[in-house]
Amino acid sequence: MTSVRDLRALEGRPKPAAMSAKRPVILNLIVGPSLSLSDFSLPVSFENAEIGQCPNIAPPPAPLPLPEEEEPEEEKEVSKPLSPPLTPTPAPGPPAEATPPPAATPTAAAPPTANTEPSADLDSCASAVAPAALEKAYQFGLTKNSHMSFAFEDAKVRERLILEFELRTKEESGLVLYMARINHADFVTIQIKDGQVCLGYDLGHGNISGCVPFSINDGNWHKIRVSRVKQRGLLMVDGRYSKQMISPKKADLLDVVGLLYVGGFPTNYTSKRIGPILYSINGCIRNMKMVGGAVSAKPGATGRADAVIEDFKLDMATPSSSHMVGRCFVATETGTYFEGTGFLKAVSSYRVGLDVSIALEFRTSRTNGVLLGISNQANDGLGLEIVEGKLLFHVDNGAGRITAEHMPEGEGFCDGQWHSVTAKKLRHRVELVVDEKQSQSESPNARSNTCDTNNPIYVGGYPGGVRQAALSTNTSFRGCMRNLKITKASKTMEVQFNKALEIKGVQPLSCPAAAA
Repeated sequence: MTSVRDLRALEGRPKPAAMSAKRPVILNLIVGPSLSLSDFSLPVSFENAEIGQCPNIAPPPAPLPLPEEEEPEEEKEVSKPLSPPLTPTPAPGPPAEATPPPAATPTAAAPPTANTEPSADLDSCASAVAPAALEKAYQFGLTKNSHMSFAFEDAKVRERLILEFELRTKEESGLVLYMARINHADFVTIQIKDGQVCLGYDLGHGNISGCVPFSINDGNWHKIRVSRVKQRGLLMVDGRYSKQMISPKKADLLDVVGLLYVGGFPTNYTSKRIGPILYSINGCIRNMKMVGGAVSAKPGATGRADAVIEDFKLDMATPSSSHMVGRCFVATETGTYFEGTGFLKAVSSYRVGLDVSIALEFRTSRTNGVLLGISNQANDGLGLEIVEGKLLFHVDNGAGRITAEHMPEGEGFCDGQWHSVTAKKLRHRVELVVDEKQSQSESPNARSNTCDTNNPIYVGGYPGGVRQAALSTNTSFRGCMRNLKITKASKTMEVQFNKALEIKGVQPLSCPAAAA
């Protein structure tokens, strides 16, 4: 077979005059008298011929009309279709108080394999519209260690430091910024506590901290500015609310490593100086600016000390490192967004057993997709999926698949609305309730009543090489999901997507708001 590299080489060659746009093509050459079929892939030699391929001489199709974009009325940010989270890169800096990351759990390889690549979207709803993401705004909090880092020249923040950015969050607490000395004796941090912005810093002789008594966790953008000149610090929110503080014991120089963490800490780094809020803020940050410089002791022409200001020109599009950072939607609602290209591994090992109940809500823009799957590498498994617009609940106790089916009315699940699902396995019976409408089924083999699994729970899809005995599609779910609860023996497990063991193509903490 001709490789991609070979094709590119052929394309790059100068074309002889004989090879015009309407060059002839030979498909099957039969040579007598034996009437044997010649194999063009095994020629003695060839010149000015392309073996194994024919040019497409048909006229190109007319381009499809582009959809018109509407600018939000309240926010004037430039938006674009959502792109996947930034590729994780290792974070530089000292691995202070490090803890090794957990080892990955191996999974057995068996067909069928999942489709985690973008599809041609032949199963998209007619009304499906790609969610709009804000330009130059970044979503943190996808995991507790979601963060960016930025290297800078540490000597230039010893006397003066200015930090400015905008934050949008609905959370009560979370880590926003941190920089520190290698032993954390000196540090600067910004945290959200009880919905308020708090600044803390230590210049080596005792820490000082304070919060602006104004709640910002309302889901709107707020501008935050920190200004520190030697001992004095000023925290300001939206240019109106402020908090001043002075470092104790006349300490006035900040001695830190030249690395700023934004949004959270990497997995191999932590601090014991700033309390329990060490997890990444669930929120969006944009327009990050950092300024440093020396403060001259000599008075200038104005009678004040001159300042040499240097803008570090931080670019959030090109951080020094990044881990689990996504894009921000223009408008959001509660839920988890699945891009239709991946999956989420919620639990490493789960036994279905005799009875189990699964409840969730979803909103989708695709007529096919995996909602949830649990399966061993034999025949036992449980699966929830949408296939050709129908919602199917399968259970296999090892003696054959039992299926309850729901066919929605009208526009079906492509109506842009939330739909509720409760799926119950009761020994050899299954019950499915979708939007308060029930269907059920049972196996004629009542003695086969246990689903013998001890395997991961996958949500929204599953990785390649993993067998799913109770699913018939490998198409990843595209849309939003929320309130996933799994109940067994009167004990309910509420699945928290941001604490998933593995995430691919999923925004676990936000969902684009449905079109009005």
